[in-house]
Amino acid sequence: MKKIKETPKLDTGAVKIYLDDIRSIVEFLREMNPDGILEINIGGYQFTNIDELSELKQKEYQILSLSYKVSSPYTNFDFWVSKSHTNLSYYCSEDSLVVRGTFANIEKFVLSRRRKWQWVDTFFYPTLGFSIPSVIFILEGVTFQEPILTFFGYALFAVTLFALVLFLFTISHRKSQVILVDKADYSSFWSRNKEKILIASISSAITFLLGVLGTLFAQSLNK
Repeated sequence: MKKIKETPKLDTGAVKIYLDDIRSIVEFLREMNPDGILEINIGGYQFTNIDELSELKQKEYQILSLSYKVSSPYTNFDFWVSKSHTNLSYYCSEDSLVVRGTFANIEKFVLSRRRKWQWVDTFFYPTLGFSIPSVIFILEGVTFQEPILTFFGYALFAVTLFALVLFLFTISHRKSQVILVDKADYSSFWSRNKEKILIASISSAITFLLGVLGTLFAQSLNK
């Protein structure tokens, strides 16, 4: 009897990778075995050499597939990027520590390129349920002159509105990007700092909104 070892697989969300990132993945595979056969599919074209990617006029994509095949021992690595998911897997005819190590290196590298705003989906959809209760609390608070109900209703409405704004403003940040330019050549001040600027803007908006709600609540208590 022999225990079957499970082949590692990675299934994660959207990523943002540049040309030099793809080159790094290929280098990991070449270090495993320099005689492998590389195949890259992107933009409706197939490439066997990473340097050929520069021939594409369009530089930004959302879908990429990369495979690397080695004859001995037979090994097949597959790396696939779609709009919202990223997959990495391999098959090897024999259990190899070298192959497992290569997978671990690429997995760690890919995870470091995940988009940072994917949690917004998890936050947004449940928050939509606050919309109807918020209206009910506001109407009851105004009708029965209960400032606590009114404040609670406005607070729920503010959370719903914030979730909606956050969802709309981060749509492009939650999708995969494959950029066929080296990161150093592509990055500008805005592209390097836009996520920090976005976070600062949203934080400022939340602080302002909470301040307004607090003022309205204090005024309602003094009436």
